[in-house]
Amino acid sequence: MEASKGELRTVTVALDTAQYHMDVSDIAEKDAEDVYGTFNILMRRKPKENNFKAILESIRDLMNETCIVPDWLHNIFLGYGNPSAAQWTNMPDLLETVDFKDTFLDVDHLRECFSDYQVDIILTSLFCSIHKFRCTENLHPRPPFQIRLPRMLKGNIHALPGNKKSSTASMNDVSKADDGSEREKLIVEAYIPPDPGLILKISPNRTLSDLCPHRCKTTLLSMILLHIF
Repeated sequence: MEASKGELRTVTVALDTAQYHMDVSDIAEKDAEDVYGTFNILMRRKPKENNFKAILESIRDLMNETCIVPDWLHNIFLGYGNPSAAQWTNMPDLLETVDFKDTFLDVDHLRECFSDYQVDIILTSLFCSIHKFRCTENLHPRPPFQIRLPRMLKGNIHALPGNKKSSTASMNDVSKADDGSEREKLIVEAYIPPDPGLILKISPNRTLSDLCPHRCKTTLLSMILLHIF
């Protein structure tokens, strides 16, 4: 594996070429189930890179636990059960609402970061009464925001079709489906934060606050995974 550059990681998995060709041909021609979308990959660091203090402390804490394998991984680790059950989007206690606090500068910044979704704003009665808004109006409330997450944050992962003709056809089908399908909704709620008392208000640094969409989605995923673990 080459040295990592930036935030994008590519993992190369060795598969049986004959079996893979049979599987993707069945997917493309017979509309069979895409089993490759249910695969789970367990990765471990190289021993020479496990000498950092924080990593050694994590290993020590795991060794002191009664069970070091999470409950949701037991069946998959033993080789039975539904493989897709271990994917974070299928967890039973998936985080439904995330409080982004002052991450976003305004509603336009939020919409820009989640441009793939239809953003619906909800104004609570308390928010409307304090800011003298009419909740029926399509206004631009100020942060902080809480976001109710859609069940699936990522599209389904499909294997490549077995031949060029079916590949072109499938790409056209996907394009037509994307054009005609509605975008998933992100329910955004503007709320009144609790009064922290007397504090010094400092003007935010717009350069630091203006997070790019990729960084916001990465932060969102990290918060969900921390909640699961």
